[in-house]
Amino acid sequence: MKKQLISIVAAAMLFSIVPMSAQAAEPAFSDIEQSYSKKEIQALVEADIIAGYPDGTFGPQKEITRAEFARMLAHALDLPANEPASNTFNDVPVWAAPEIGALVEAGVVYGLSEKTFGSNEHITREDMMTMIIRGIGYDDFATFLSQHSGFKDFNQISEYAYNQVGLASSIRLARGTEKGYFLPDESAERQAAVRWVYEIMFEAKQYERNLVELLIPRVYGGGNIVDIIWHGDDKVEIQLFEQPTRVVELDELLEELHGTLQYFYLSRQYGHDWIEYSSEEKKEYVGKMVAFWEADYSFFRVTDNNEVLVPPLVTHLNSFFNEDNLYYSIGEKLENYALENGYIERTE
Repeated sequence: MKKQLISIVAAAMLFSIVPMSAQAAEPAFSDIEQSYSKKEIQALVEADIIAGYPDGTFGPQKEITRAEFARMLAHALDLPANEPASNTFNDVPVWAAPEIGALVEAGVVYGLSEKTFGSNEHITREDMMTMIIRGIGYDDFATFLSQHSGFKDFNQISEYAYNQVGLASSIRLARGTEKGYFLPDESAERQAAVRWVYEIMFEAKQYERNLVELLIPRVYGGGNIVDIIWHGDDKVEIQLFEQPTRVVELDELLEELHGTLQYFYLSRQYGHDWIEYSSEEKKEYVGKMVAFWEADYSFFRVTDNNEVLVPPLVTHLNSFFNEDNLYYSIGEKLENYALENGYIERTE
């Protein structure tokens, strides 16, 4: 899993607004007293992250464009500028090209079409949250877990954003309105953008904890977890029922959780999925399954009797799946065949 490191001291970010002077930026803006993001706006302004209008206002309820938010997010994630990567689109303004290119290169954002980024369009709340989840490196987890968001308007969330909003809700990053709505297709306000960027910049460790505490029961089984204890920010103690307690470094644990959840996710694919894969996708699929078997945390071990496993496993699956068994689990068939032929053995 590739994690984006979030820089606490980010470069100055603008919303395409002329910045106020340092002296004028210190007092509260004249129009943020009633904003739910007053604290976050103040903090990011004082840190020279964002700026308001020359007349002393911030415009917290004004809508933010896709280019403006892209510029803001790229700086928050401390991504290196990459103007050439934005050239695939024909509507990127010069002032946002380095940041949009940086997000494209990192796989955080895609255009509205092959040639159009939609720079001047107002970004929706679901698009903004999807970009954030990708940006902080949680997109795979969103896919593997497929969390239901719990918002009253969950059925209005677009398919491409459903898992990302669901995960964001589960780790308490996306909190919605007081009445329990997310309003996914509404244009995002500047105050919402500021709050979420503030959270991923200054409260990143808390959301990482929330994520880990969500993932551990999914991998170990909720009924087996006695307690999860944090030793600082970077070490986790997992107390298990009638099993040895584990104390593990966070980076190592996240790699293990990612690999195991990916294996569970891939195992749930069926024969009708397999026959739709291209030759390269089949090799990639089997390669990921074999990589899990070879991992230290796997519940299988690749034996000394193994060959180069990917080609024969692909060949076997190609011969097995036909019109009569397209609803058979690929993962189960793969495991059984590898066990029967002595390629792998169980570790527990």
